Amino acid sequence: MHKIRGFALIELLVVIAIIALLMAILMPALRRAKEQAKGVTCANNLRQMGTFLTMYSDNYDGGLPPCEAEKDNSSKLPWHSYIAYWSGGTVPNKGGPVQFGLLYEFGGCKDPKVFYCPSVSIKGIYKAHRYEYYVASGKPWGTIPPPGDSGDNKVRTSYNYYPQGRGLENDGYPPIASKYVDLLASRAIITGLVTSSGVGKGEFPHRMGNSAGLNTLFGDNHVYFTTGIELHDGIDIGHSWPIFKEILFSLEP
Repeated sequence: MHKIRGFALIELLVVIAIIALLMAILMPALRRAKEQAKGVTCANNLRQMGTFLTMYSDNYDGGLPPCEAEKDNSSKLPWHSYIAYWSGGTVPNKGGPVQFGLLYEFGGCKDPKVFYCPSVSIKGIYKAHRYEYYVASGKPWGTIPPPGDSGDNKVRTSYNYYPQGRGLENDGYPPIASKYVDLLASRAIITGLVTSSGVGKGEFPHRMGNSAGLNTLFGDNHVYFTTGIELHDGIDIGHSWPIFKEILFSLEP
Protein backbone atom coordinates (compact mmCIF):
# COMPACT_ATOMS: atom_id res chain seq x y z
CA MET A 1 0.00 0.00 0.00
CA HIS A 2 1.34 3.41 -1.01
CA LYS A 3 0.60 6.30 1.31
CA ILE A 4 -1.26 9.20 -0.43
CA ARG A 5 0.74 12.37 0.06
CA GLY A 6 -1.07 15.72 0.22
CA PHE A 7 0.21 19.23 -0.41
CA ALA A 8 2.37 20.73 2.28
CA LEU A 9 1.41 24.20 3.46
CA ILE A 10 4.53 25.72 1.92
CA GLU A 11 3.74 24.10 -1.43
CA LEU A 12 0.20 25.47 -1.33
CA LEU A 13 1.50 28.96 -0.56
CA VAL A 14 3.95 28.74 -3.45
CA VAL A 15 1.12 27.79 -5.84
CA ILE A 16 -1.02 30.69 -4.59
CA ALA A 17 1.92 33.08 -4.99
CA ILE A 18 2.51 31.90 -8.58
CA ILE A 19 -1.19 32.35 -9.44
CA ALA A 20 -1.17 35.85 -7.90
CA LEU A 21 1.95 36.74 -9.89
CA LEU A 22 0.39 35.51 -13.12
CA MET A 23 -2.78 37.53 -12.42
CA ALA A 24 -0.70 40.63 -11.74
CA ILE A 25 1.03 40.15 -15.08
CA LEU A 26 -2.07 39.30 -17.10
CA MET A 27 -4.61 41.78 -15.69
CA PRO A 28 -3.00 44.94 -17.16
CA ALA A 29 -2.76 43.19 -20.53
CA LEU A 30 -6.44 42.21 -20.30
CA ARG A 31 -7.42 45.77 -19.38
CA ARG A 32 -5.45 47.12 -22.34
CA ALA A 33 -7.08 44.60 -24.66
CA LYS A 34 -10.52 45.56 -23.34
CA GLU A 35 -9.82 49.27 -23.81
CA GLN A 36 -8.48 48.66 -27.31
CA ALA A 37 -11.71 46.85 -28.18
CA LYS A 38 -13.73 49.79 -26.87
CA GLY A 39 -11.52 52.14 -28.87
CA VAL A 40 -12.25 50.17 -32.04
CA THR A 41 -16.00 50.39 -31.37
CA CYS A 42 -15.69 54.13 -30.75
CA ALA A 43 -13.76 54.62 -34.01
CA ASN A 44 -16.42 52.65 -35.89
CA ASN A 45 -19.10 54.89 -34.37
CA LEU A 46 -17.32 57.95 -35.70
CA ARG A 47 -16.90 56.43 -39.17
CA GLN A 48 -20.63 55.77 -39.29
CA MET A 49 -21.36 59.34 -38.21
CA GLY A 50 -19.08 60.55 -41.00
CA THR A 51 -21.14 58.53 -43.46
CA PHE A 52 -24.37 59.94 -42.02
CA LEU A 53 -23.04 63.49 -42.38
CA THR A 54 -22.24 62.86 -46.05
CA MET A 55 -25.71 61.44 -46.67
CA TYR A 56 -27.31 64.32 -44.76
CA SER A 57 -25.45 66.96 -46.76
CA ASP A 58 -26.34 65.24 -50.05
CA ASN A 59 -30.01 65.62 -49.15
CA TYR A 60 -29.80 69.18 -47.79
CA ASP A 61 -27.99 71.00 -50.58
CA GLY A 62 -24.59 70.36 -49.07
CA GLY A 63 -25.60 71.65 -45.64
CA LEU A 64 -24.53 70.22 -42.28
CA PRO A 65 -26.69 69.88 -39.17
CA PRO A 66 -26.61 73.32 -37.50
CA CYS A 67 -24.28 73.49 -34.53
CA GLU A 68 -26.04 74.60 -31.34
CA ALA A 69 -22.96 76.45 -30.16
CA GLU A 70 -23.10 78.57 -33.31
CA LYS A 71 -26.80 79.34 -32.97
CA ASP A 72 -26.68 80.26 -29.28
CA ASN A 73 -24.30 83.20 -29.59
CA SER A 74 -25.30 84.69 -26.27
CA SER A 75 -23.74 81.95 -24.14
CA LYS A 76 -21.57 79.47 -26.01
CA LEU A 77 -20.74 76.54 -23.77
CA PRO A 78 -18.96 73.23 -24.48
CA TRP A 79 -21.95 71.13 -23.49
CA HIS A 80 -23.97 72.60 -26.38
CA SER A 81 -21.89 70.40 -28.68
CA TYR A 82 -23.00 67.00 -27.34
CA ILE A 83 -26.77 67.56 -27.25
CA ALA A 84 -29.06 65.43 -29.46
CA TYR A 85 -32.51 66.58 -28.26
CA TRP A 86 -33.28 69.73 -26.35
CA SER A 87 -36.47 71.42 -25.24
CA GLY A 88 -34.70 74.68 -24.44
CA GLY A 89 -32.28 77.03 -26.09
CA THR A 90 -32.85 77.56 -29.79
CA VAL A 91 -35.07 74.53 -30.35
CA PRO A 92 -38.47 75.82 -31.53
CA ASN A 93 -40.49 72.76 -30.50
CA LYS A 94 -40.35 70.97 -27.18
CA GLY A 95 -37.93 68.07 -27.29
CA GLY A 96 -36.83 68.80 -30.84
CA PRO A 97 -33.84 67.08 -32.46
CA VAL A 98 -30.59 68.98 -32.86
CA GLN A 99 -27.17 67.99 -34.18
CA PHE A 100 -26.89 64.22 -33.59
CA GLY A 101 -30.67 64.06 -33.21
CA LEU A 102 -31.02 65.45 -36.73
CA LEU A 103 -28.74 62.73 -38.09
CA TYR A 104 -30.86 60.13 -36.34
CA GLU A 105 -34.19 61.60 -37.46
CA PHE A 106 -32.86 61.89 -41.02
CA GLY A 107 -32.88 58.10 -41.17
CA GLY A 108 -29.30 57.31 -42.08
CA CYS A 109 -28.66 56.07 -38.56
CA LYS A 110 -30.79 53.18 -37.37
CA ASP A 111 -29.12 52.61 -33.99
CA PRO A 112 -28.73 55.52 -31.54
CA LYS A 113 -26.01 53.56 -29.71
CA VAL A 114 -23.70 54.95 -32.40
CA PHE A 115 -23.75 58.24 -30.52
CA TYR A 116 -22.31 56.73 -27.33
CA CYS A 117 -18.68 55.83 -26.69
CA PRO A 118 -18.29 52.59 -24.69
CA SER A 119 -15.30 54.01 -22.80
CA VAL A 120 -17.26 56.76 -21.06
CA SER A 121 -17.72 55.85 -17.40
CA ILE A 122 -21.16 54.94 -16.12
CA LYS A 123 -20.52 56.28 -12.61
CA GLY A 124 -22.54 59.07 -11.08
CA ILE A 125 -23.36 61.95 -13.37
CA TYR A 126 -21.79 60.15 -16.32
CA LYS A 127 -25.02 58.18 -16.65
CA ALA A 128 -26.31 61.16 -18.61
CA HIS A 129 -23.77 60.29 -21.30
CA ARG A 130 -24.79 56.64 -21.62
CA TYR A 131 -27.36 55.19 -23.99
CA GLU A 132 -28.76 52.97 -21.22
CA TYR A 133 -29.76 56.01 -19.18
CA TYR A 134 -32.20 57.21 -21.83
CA VAL A 135 -33.92 53.93 -22.61
CA ALA A 136 -34.56 52.87 -19.02
CA SER A 137 -38.13 51.94 -18.15
CA GLY A 138 -38.79 51.10 -21.79
CA LYS A 139 -38.69 54.69 -22.99
CA PRO A 140 -37.49 55.14 -26.59
CA TRP A 141 -34.27 57.04 -27.18
CA GLY A 142 -34.83 60.74 -27.61
CA THR A 143 -37.62 60.99 -25.02
CA ILE A 144 -37.70 64.17 -22.93
CA PRO A 145 -37.74 64.11 -19.98
CA PRO A 146 -35.47 61.10 -19.51
CA PRO A 147 -36.42 58.25 -17.13
CA GLY A 148 -37.48 59.30 -13.68
CA ASP A 149 -39.17 62.51 -14.83
CA SER A 150 -36.27 64.46 -13.39
CA GLY A 151 -37.18 67.61 -15.26
CA ASP A 152 -34.11 67.23 -17.43
CA ASN A 153 -34.68 68.92 -20.79
CA LYS A 154 -31.80 67.39 -22.75
CA VAL A 155 -30.75 64.14 -24.34
CA ARG A 156 -26.97 64.03 -24.30
CA THR A 157 -24.49 61.94 -26.25
CA SER A 158 -20.87 61.11 -25.53
CA TYR A 159 -19.43 62.85 -28.60
CA ASN A 160 -18.83 66.52 -29.34
CA TYR A 161 -20.16 67.93 -32.62
CA TYR A 162 -18.15 70.95 -33.66
CA PRO A 163 -17.45 71.01 -37.44
CA GLN A 164 -14.48 73.34 -37.87
CA GLY A 165 -14.46 75.16 -41.19
CA ARG A 166 -12.00 77.05 -43.36
CA GLY A 167 -10.16 80.16 -42.27
CA LEU A 168 -9.80 81.74 -38.85
CA GLU A 169 -12.02 84.09 -36.88
CA ASN A 170 -10.89 87.11 -34.89
CA ASP A 171 -10.12 84.93 -31.88
CA GLY A 172 -7.68 82.87 -33.95
CA TYR A 173 -9.84 79.74 -34.16
CA PRO A 174 -11.72 78.24 -37.14
CA PRO A 175 -15.35 79.16 -37.73
CA ILE A 176 -18.10 76.57 -37.51
CA ALA A 177 -18.79 75.11 -40.95
CA SER A 178 -22.37 75.16 -42.21
CA LYS A 179 -21.60 73.45 -45.54
CA TYR A 180 -19.85 70.16 -46.21
CA VAL A 181 -17.50 71.82 -48.72
CA ASP A 182 -16.24 74.12 -45.96
CA LEU A 183 -14.70 71.22 -44.03
CA LEU A 184 -10.92 70.75 -44.08
CA ALA A 185 -9.21 67.36 -43.97
CA SER A 186 -6.97 68.46 -41.10
CA ARG A 187 -9.69 69.79 -38.80
CA ALA A 188 -11.89 67.91 -36.36
CA ILE A 189 -15.62 67.54 -36.96
CA ILE A 190 -16.70 65.14 -34.20
CA THR A 191 -14.61 64.06 -31.22
CA GLY A 192 -14.87 61.76 -28.27
CA LEU A 193 -16.27 63.46 -25.18
CA VAL A 194 -13.93 66.17 -23.95
CA THR A 195 -16.25 68.00 -21.64
CA SER A 196 -18.91 67.25 -19.05
CA SER A 197 -19.30 67.69 -15.32
CA GLY A 198 -16.25 65.51 -14.78
CA VAL A 199 -14.70 64.31 -18.05
CA GLY A 200 -11.87 66.65 -18.88
CA LYS A 201 -10.42 66.91 -15.40
CA GLY A 202 -7.56 64.49 -15.89
CA GLU A 203 -9.88 62.00 -17.55
CA PHE A 204 -10.30 61.64 -21.31
CA PRO A 205 -12.28 58.74 -22.79
CA HIS A 206 -9.31 56.68 -23.99
CA ARG A 207 -5.84 55.93 -22.69
CA MET A 208 -3.17 54.08 -24.59
CA GLY A 209 -0.28 53.53 -22.20
CA ASN A 210 0.46 56.82 -20.48
CA SER A 211 -1.16 58.95 -23.21
CA ALA A 212 -4.64 60.38 -22.95
CA GLY A 213 -6.39 60.71 -26.27
CA LEU A 214 -9.52 60.96 -28.31
CA ASN A 215 -10.90 59.24 -31.35
CA THR A 216 -11.62 62.06 -33.75
CA LEU A 217 -13.44 62.32 -37.07
CA PHE A 218 -11.71 64.78 -39.39
CA GLY A 219 -12.94 66.64 -42.45
CA ASP A 220 -11.62 64.01 -44.85
CA ASN A 221 -13.98 61.47 -43.20
CA HIS A 222 -11.09 59.57 -41.62
CA VAL A 223 -10.91 58.70 -37.94
CA TYR A 224 -7.66 59.03 -36.02
CA PHE A 225 -6.67 58.46 -32.41
CA THR A 226 -5.23 61.84 -31.48
CA THR A 227 -3.00 62.43 -28.49
CA GLY A 228 -2.16 66.10 -28.95
CA ILE A 229 -4.04 67.07 -25.81
CA GLU A 230 -1.60 66.15 -23.04
CA LEU A 231 -1.28 69.80 -22.05
CA HIS A 232 -4.99 69.85 -21.27
CA ASP A 233 -5.01 66.58 -19.34
CA GLY A 234 -5.74 67.42 -15.73
CA ILE A 235 -7.45 70.75 -16.50
CA ASP A 236 -11.04 71.14 -15.38
CA ILE A 237 -12.62 72.19 -18.67
CA GLY A 238 -15.95 72.78 -17.01
CA HIS A 239 -17.83 75.39 -19.00
CA SER A 240 -14.77 77.05 -20.47
CA TRP A 241 -15.48 77.78 -24.13
CA PRO A 242 -11.91 79.01 -24.91
CA ILE A 243 -10.31 75.82 -23.51
CA PHE A 244 -12.78 73.68 -25.43
CA LYS A 245 -11.98 75.46 -28.70
CA GLU A 246 -8.23 75.21 -28.05
CA ILE A 247 -8.48 71.45 -27.52
CA LEU A 248 -10.40 70.89 -30.76
CA PHE A 249 -8.06 73.19 -32.67
CA SER A 250 -5.03 71.32 -31.32
CA LEU A 251 -6.24 67.93 -32.60
CA GLU A 252 -4.39 66.74 -35.69
CA PRO A 253 -4.67 63.60 -37.84
